Amino acid sequence: MKAFSTFKYAAAGALALGLMSLPAWANDPVKIGFVTSVTGPYADLGAQAIRAARFAVEQVNAAGGVDGRMVEIDILDNEAKPDITRRQVEKLVASGNNKILGLLGSGEALAIMPLLERWNALYVSSVPRADSITGKDCKPLAIRTNNQVAMLSAAITPWLKTRTEKKWAYVAPDTAFGRDSGASFARSLEAAGGTLTDEFYVPLNSTDYAPYIEKIKSSGAEGVWATISGTDAITFAQQIKQFGLDATIGGASFITDSEARQLGEVAKGIYGLIYYSATIDTPQNKEFVEAWMKSHDAPPTNVEGENYMSFQVLFQAIAGSDSIEPAEIAGWARGKTFSTVMGDVMLREDNQMMVPIYFGAVDLYEGSYRPVIETTIAPELVAPPVTCTF
Repeated sequence: MKAFSTFKYAAAGALALGLMSLPAWANDPVKIGFVTSVTGPYADLGAQAIRAARFAVEQVNAAGGVDGRMVEIDILDNEAKPDITRRQVEKLVASGNNKILGLLGSGEALAIMPLLERWNALYVSSVPRADSITGKDCKPLAIRTNNQVAMLSAAITPWLKTRTEKKWAYVAPDTAFGRDSGASFARSLEAAGGTLTDEFYVPLNSTDYAPYIEKIKSSGAEGVWATISGTDAITFAQQIKQFGLDATIGGASFITDSEARQLGEVAKGIYGLIYYSATIDTPQNKEFVEAWMKSHDAPPTNVEGENYMSFQVLFQAIAGSDSIEPAEIAGWARGKTFSTVMGDVMLREDNQMMVPIYFGAVDLYEGSYRPVIETTIAPELVAPPVTCTF
């Protein structure tokens, strides 16, 4: 597939985003609606997403905009709730912000996708991972720049096969992503010859995991796989330590950069899938991290990196299509290769981006605890077949 070219010029910001700056003519602006968790259980993750959004927008505007179009962004809170997400997106679209980014949960994404064509809105997914987003519930105006549950499941099967632990428990929030991931982990575990002793789907914003931890201890589970994020992840990891659960711990969306920094040594040795890392060895990521560190006091987190990447893809698709119309942007993007922090990656015909999968464990790295990549898996090895066409 033909890659979207990047051009070197004086403004480093546009190079990082894969864009060529042109004179600012009297073009309509690129109006973006950014809906994320300002409050609620994912508020810390939402703050990270907002930092990435503002950084990307400030960077591209400083370089002259997207093909001469300046970028405007309107940020609204959804409290991590699908019904509020739907209302907030509808409000943004009504005011002309018909490029939607920032959602953190799969339930939020699935709440708005059936309405995209009616709204004439483009949704770019950066974090939600439910398979159905680019599977049975796919929509031509919904692009996913992150990986999906099926890809992650296929990536952990080889790791599970190397482990001596064969009895595992699973813990996740009672959400679309949590249950998708649970079914996926069960398939991976079965393929690796293991047994699932328990599955627990808990409410968001839980403060007491003791009953689940005690049941896991009594079940004889040798390992625990957790799909928990944000403050819930902090609470669960601390209580695992507090209640003396002697088991191998791993997870998806569990111990990310921000959680590892907060937990410190408590997080050491926790395994997991790594969605983005400041240590990814690509020229694009090195440039992004260097620019980020000049204005922030810490390396970009996985949420910051993935959200920044969603802006990279959107801006390149707008420039490539020479349009701000959602259908024209999405139609041009399918089948194209984009320059991103994860390297040159292609968007498949089902709107799924073929991003690498990273796996590793939390360890001390350059003076702080963070997930350290041990293995990189090519997306072609783990991506499910295309089941959705437009």
